[in-house]
Amino acid sequence: SLSTASRQLDNRQKTVHPAGDSRAGALSLNRRRSLVTSDDTMNQQATKLQDAQAAQRQASKLSAPTFLGIRTKGDWPSATPLFEKAALLFQQAGPGAADRAIDCWLSASQGHKAQQSTWHAAKALERAADLATDSRQYERAYALYIDCAELYVEAGRAQTAAEAASRGASALSEVDASKASKLHAKAIRWLEESDKEGQYPDVYRQAALHAVRSRQWSDAIQAELALALSAYTAGSYSTACKAYLAAIVVGMYSENGKAAWQTYQDALDVPEFSSSDQAFAAQDLFQAISTADPSVVDECVERTSCLKFLDNCIVRLLKGIGSSTDLRKTARGLPDGVRMIVGGPAGGGGGVSDVDEDDLT
Repeated sequence: SLSTASRQLDNRQKTVHPAGDSRAGALSLNRRRSLVTSDDTMNQQATKLQDAQAAQRQASKLSAPTFLGIRTKGDWPSATPLFEKAALLFQQAGPGAADRAIDCWLSASQGHKAQQSTWHAAKALERAADLATDSRQYERAYALYIDCAELYVEAGRAQTAAEAASRGASALSEVDASKASKLHAKAIRWLEESDKEGQYPDVYRQAALHAVRSRQWSDAIQAELALALSAYTAGSYSTACKAYLAAIVVGMYSENGKAAWQTYQDALDVPEFSSSDQAFAAQDLFQAISTADPSVVDECVERTSCLKFLDNCIVRLLKGIGSSTDLRKTARGLPDGVRMIVGGPAGGGGGVSDVDEDDLT
């Protein structure tokens, strides 16, 4: 009938694209949930900020003498944990409160020093330095890393100072290579003062990695040699041999044949190195480089298995010696007995290298 057809038409009009309506509804629901979650996060951060401010005010009052002379000096045992609590709450309150969190960690450090707890004072400064790095206050972070490391030394923990300086250097490596280099140098010095240098090889490895990345070849060689010496002293002869070979490779890649050869000769005075696979690998590399033929160097690198067990940044240098360096220049630094340069176009190699010279990691 006409009335039945009319009702069916109305029903069809009310049920157009039910699947589309369902998807739209789901998206709308997700948006509402996202907004609710965002509001909850903002409310939580606001609460954290209020709690942090309250803790900081209370700590500040306790750390200062009273005007009436009831308390002639700060109550640091009570104030210090409140400063630490405030610092943590400021960190949870969002990036905008980072400065206040750093200030609270500095106050906490002052409180620990007032209580003759130098180690905890250094730890608080290190947390402030990490936070300064995260908030891109790199100058402030650099100064704080040095301050905290010096406190670790004062506390008789030179090896902890070295680790803190090394971590700071790694954090600053990509934003300020110069300051990172200074921190790495300090880290190695503090580690050597601790008489436990053989137990912390990563401090040397991080220094070498940074030097390679920033193309500070002399620093890279020195870091590898320092690692070799510390490992040898600790009786880790395998690590020492690898570090000696790594130092030689850095000299080769930097086209400083004289430095590479001198490093090799010095290393040969170490009995454990002179009879090692690494020593024979270095000899083969020198002979390959003396030909100034990239294919000979590449073949040598490929067939010498012990080269593959060096640190990644050194392996990448090895892969680029044949195609990315001036082999003739390197060979000219070698003694006459080793130098056997053959004819060919100057520059030692050509073609396109599959090694990115800027990626030395």
